[in-house]
Amino acid sequence: MRSLTYSSPAGERNVCAVNRQGRTNGYMASTFSLPNNVKKGGRAAVYTCPGSADAGSEVIAPIAYGQCDGGFCFKSTRGQRIPDFTGRLRNDEIICSCPISTGATPGSSDSFGYQVFGGYDPEASIGSRCDINACAACSVSNPTNNGSTIPVGAPTASGNFLR
Repeated sequence: MRSLTYSSPAGERNVCAVNRQGRTNGYMASTFSLPNNVKKGGRAAVYTCPGSADAGSEVIAPIAYGQCDGGFCFKSTRGQRIPDFTGRLRNDEIICSCPISTGATPGSSDSFGYQVFGGYDPEASIGSRCDINACAACSVSNPTNNGSTIPVGAPTASGNFLR
């Protein structure tokens, strides 16, 4: 079983205690869960952005991704219009705020890089299922600029640990 504690400036905190407080304050803390569209037959896949051990003759990917293995989610966003999103969120959808991992973030990458989610077409012919543009998510030029679009990711293989 995974620990539901995390470190904060006030000391160790428990996700369940934070969520109890959030019931009346309009927020909740999320923990990692594998998106359903990444499971077998889904329309997304995990792509590995290369590190020093697997870059070969390619360039090591700059580290820039939203590390959503825990973040604050805002229940007040249900059914609302959010800038840069088309339409309204449904009543069962909420917006979460996740920290941005960069090369300065300890543990954000290892010699095998990091992984991000991207599109996948399970009905396409073999060799054409992966999204040719998915690896472009491994090279966000200014990830901390306001309005930047960055992929959700994690250090390589950490999803196996978090499931």
